[in-house]
Amino acid sequence: MAELDLERLSLTELIQLHTRLAEAMSRRFQRPLALLFSDVVDSTPYFQRFGDVAGRSLMQRHVDGLQAALGATGGRLVDTAGDGAFLCFPGVEGAVEAASAALLAFEEQNDGFPDEHRLTVRMGVHHGAVLSDEALVSGDAVNQCARIAAAARPGELWLSDEAFHELPGMRRVRCARQGAVALKGLAAPVQLHAYAWRVRRPVPSLVRVRETGAVFPLPRKDVIRFGRAGGPGTDPGEEGGNDIVLQLDDAEATSKISRWHFELRRRPSGMLLRSVSDRPTTVDGAAVPRGAEVRVHAGVTVRVSDVLSLELTGDERLSGLGAAALTETRQG
Repeated sequence: MAELDLERLSLTELIQLHTRLAEAMSRRFQRPLALLFSDVVDSTPYFQRFGDVAGRSLMQRHVDGLQAALGATGGRLVDTAGDGAFLCFPGVEGAVEAASAALLAFEEQNDGFPDEHRLTVRMGVHHGAVLSDEALVSGDAVNQCARIAAAARPGELWLSDEAFHELPGMRRVRCARQGAVALKGLAAPVQLHAYAWRVRRPVPSLVRVRETGAVFPLPRKDVIRFGRAGGPGTDPGEEGGNDIVLQLDDAEATSKISRWHFELRRRPSGMLLRSVSDRPTTVDGAAVPRGAEVRVHAGVTVRVSDVLSLELTGDERLSGLGAAALTETRQG
């Protein structure tokens, strides 16, 4: 291609060239994409309070969580700058799926951190035409998406009206209209929607021993202890022993259960099971090593030392039976 001497072109020729270039850029690089911005809430005071190392660690947790959530959505991380991250996807459903997975993962990770080190983000999703060469992504839609994320409340995922209408009906019903919201830099307010990303799983209130049929109500305590032994003074630092005593008619089988086998721990985001024994504990068939924690909900089965199965349930109709069974077991 011969070099073009722009200095010798007339004004008309330059305008014509500009038009041709714009048409070529649109033809080759313009395409509709779903865009996602994720922003870490209160990152500046966090850096100021805990320093650069802790701040960078928090930012890395953010990016790693987003990358892990991409899965088979077809999305990719385009850029990270400051306390934010920018991603793009072929479609809005993939963007919402990845955002929901990341938000859920962040919430679950936070169970293992003190309150002051919890990672809280807000996210925004938009759908519109951008210029992209499979590396860079630019255009006014990108700026609008960033504004939507900035408008969302901490821990929430907001969608533009354009993104909302790209969702399939089964996902639209999870959106709550926020009305017309004024966004920085935009002349007129825009319609936004908050997406309900949390998967509401019932917290168990009862536990049923499959082998005996005994049903126990779970005490309203932050930590509920399960094990073979009970009685005052048997639990280190906790008078009264285990909250739920695990035993079978077969003494040899009962002896395979640890004196302190596992705990259920209540957290703001749900309930966790923590193994405190070297003997086997599984949740729905997955092993939980000593010291590890897994999230549990009504409907899961906990297998203890391959001799006893506990069904976690939220069926309040069994609560009366559970109280009687609990009293009988402890007295026995």
